[in-house]
Amino acid sequence: MTRVMTGNQSMERGHGVMKISDFLYSKDFDVNCNIEIYDCTDGFPWFEETPVYSGNLSKEVPDDVANMELSYITVNLNHLVIEGIKEKMDIHSVI
Repeated sequence: MTRVMTGNQSMERGHGVMKISDFLYSKDFDVNCNIEIYDCTDGFPWFEETPVYSGNLSKEVPDDVANMELSYITVNLNHLVIEGIKEKMDIHSVI
């Protein structure tokens, strides 16, 4: 899968990846279109999944979706398609 590594926010986090919220709510980029966000944590591409969010930013993106790592962006018809991956919990950090 392609990882998006742009913007100062992702590098400041130290993760080397961008969160969906960094992209959608960036002051440097205006997202003014219909978007569909897919949870692709299990490794399936967006066209094999059901969107976890669909619409424009007039309704808020749920935190669990906005906090996913952005892994892929494309355009389908008149929608910006965003694939996200949920962070895997490190069991050693819990213990």
